[in-house]
Amino acid sequence: EIEALARYDPLSQLPNRRCFEERLSQSGRRASRTGGRLALIYVDVDGFKLLNDSLGHKAGDAALQHIATVLTAGVRESDCVARLGGDEFVVLMEDAPPKSKLIETIDRLKLCAREGFDLSGGRLQLSISCGLSVYPDDVDAVRELVNQADHAMYAAKRGRSR
Repeated sequence: EIEALARYDPLSQLPNRRCFEERLSQSGRRASRTGGRLALIYVDVDGFKLLNDSLGHKAGDAALQHIATVLTAGVRESDCVARLGGDEFVVLMEDAPPKSKLIETIDRLKLCAREGFDLSGGRLQLSISCGLSVYPDDVDAVRELVNQADHAMYAAKRGRSR
C-alpha cells in the first residue's frame, strides 16, 4: 500500500512522476538497445486554474479524472499514461507508430476531451494542449523527450498547432 502511494497518483490512479521517470528510463534503454522508437505526448488542460478557481477544487478534481480517463481510453493498453502533477499528463509510447498516426491520436484525444462530462447537472467541456516528441526522430537522447514535448505543448498553446 505504501509502495502504491509512492508510485501512483491517488486522484487519477495513474502512475505519478516518479513511476513515469522509471518507466521512461527503462523504455529508453530498451529503445537504444533495439533501435526502437519512443513517442512522448505532453498534455496540459487549458484554463485549468480558472476552472479550479471559479468552480472549485471538486470540479477541478473531476476534470483531472476525466482527462485521465480520456487519455487511458484513447491510447494503446501498452502505453504509459501518467500524471506528472497539477494538470500535466504524459503518454509514453514504446514502438511508436508513424508521426501521422501519432497526430491522429492527439486529434482524437483532443476531441474526446472536448466532449466533456457531467458536473452538477450541467456539462463541463474541456480542451487540452498537446506536445509531441519522438526518439530518435526529434531528439538524440531519450532524456530530451520530456523537455522537447513540453516545449512543443507550450508552442501548441501559443499557436494552436501540434
